[in-house]
This record gives sequence, structure tokens and C-alpha cells, in this order.
Amino acid sequence: NGTWKTVASSAYSRGGAQEHVLKDGRFFEAGGEDIYVYPGCASNCTQPANGSALFKNVEVYDPVANTWTVEASGLYDIGDTGSATLGDGRILDSTRASSATQIYDPTTNTWTSGPNIPSGSGDENAWAALQNGGILAVAPDAASIYNPATGTWIRTGAYPAGLNTTLSTGQKVNLGDVAGVSLLFDGRVIAYGYGKTVIYTPGATASDAGTWALGPAMLSGNEAEDEYTVTEPNGKVMVATYPFQGSPNVLQEFDPTANRSE
Repeated sequence: NGTWKTVASSAYSRGGAQEHVLKDGRFFEAGGEDIYVYPGCASNCTQPANGSALFKNVEVYDPVANTWTVEASGLYDIGDTGSATLGDGRILDSTRASSATQIYDPTTNTWTSGPNIPSGSGDENAWAALQNGGILAVAPDAASIYNPATGTWIRTGAYPAGLNTTLSTGQKVNLGDVAGVSLLFDGRVIAYGYGKTVIYTPGATASDAGTWALGPAMLSGNEAEDEYTVTEPNGKVMVATYPFQGSPNVLQEFDPTANRSE
């Protein structure tokens, strides 16, 4: 079952943050939907307002030295937003405040501006690095693909009919607060939302819009917004789900060969 050990503490305690393993083996963590503890705050602190400089912060953990360092802050608020690792090791990042993007270079510890996302804000997004070299940005109501070769975004094909869900409040939503997305072995991507799934089939290159289709519904009417997914070594995808806007969490699997939830 493996073992756990305590390592160095970070300067910030956060939820809904971005996390990436850098090419040099260090661990990158930035922003967050919530920040619970921060420098100068021991516990039970007032939650910073969205847009606060505290949501632009970046920390990097060195597993060899067992140390955290606070690095250069982002250009924009990094909330519960989408991000992905580019082929050269840089981090392509978004913001919840607008459709702007920003790129972090861990080698130089610097940020630069990137092109705007045509599908809107990066808030509540989940992103995936595709086999064709593109970056897929999955947002609640639309998706886009970034082509690193040209430094440009395009809209993907539209989400399929039948994805829409009506909440108890009467609000109509598509994916809602997008759960994690998982890259399948065949290059497709599955995305989870309010009890339903959609599957993206990319084109041959990152300049192709690609297409979406409905996937199998989650079992028992469960949903998976703001949850994690992972592609297993056997090719199936595991996702944490829960009763519609309730609890407790239940693990489900998607079998891409049989195209079903289990």
C-alpha cells in the first residue's frame, strides 16, 4: 500500500489550485479558488477577494532539497482556472477575470502575456495537452484549442445537443464547473460535468477544430463537477462522482472500448 511521510510546509494553503510537475522534477503550484492560509496569516483568516494579488502567487517545491520557494507572481488572477504544460516545459495559464492567458517559464522564472481564449474566461476550466500538439481548453459552455506552433487559439466544434442540464434553481448549464478531463490512449478526451460526459475527437493537427459527441451518462445520476479524473494503465478512466449536488463521493470508471460507465 506504500507509505506517507511529512515534507516541508508551503507558505500558502489553498484549494482548487493549479498543479504541474515541471520538466526538471520540481512541483509547481499556483493561485487557487480559495486561499486559507498565506504569509502573515496563521489560521482562520479572511478569505482574500477575487482579484487580490494573493491569487497570483506561485510556489515551487524541490523534492531533492525538500524546500518550497515563492516564485514570480502571475500577471493575472489564477483562480479555479485551466492550465497545461507546453512541449517546451512552460506553463500555459488562464485567469478567471477575462479571456486573457499568461505563460510561465520555469527556467527564467518569468511570465509573459499570451493570446486571448475565444471561448471566454478560463474560470472553471479543465485543460489537456493533446497528442497533435495542441492544448484543449474545456469551459462550461464552449471549448477552444491552442496551437503552440502559431501561438493562436481557435474554437472547437460545438458541444453536442443533449448536454444541457436544468438545475433546481432553474438555471440551464452545459458542463457546469468542469471536472478534470482525461486524455485517452487513442488521442480522444473525455470531459465530465452534471451527470453527463462528452468526448472530444481532435483533428490531425492543432489547427483543426475537432468534434464533440455525447459520451455515456454517469451511473445513478451522479455528477462530477470540480472532481478529479485519471487515465489508468489499462486505458479506463477513473473519476470521483457524487449524487447530484450532494454526497458522498463514489468512484466510477469509463471504459472507452465498451463506451460505458462502470
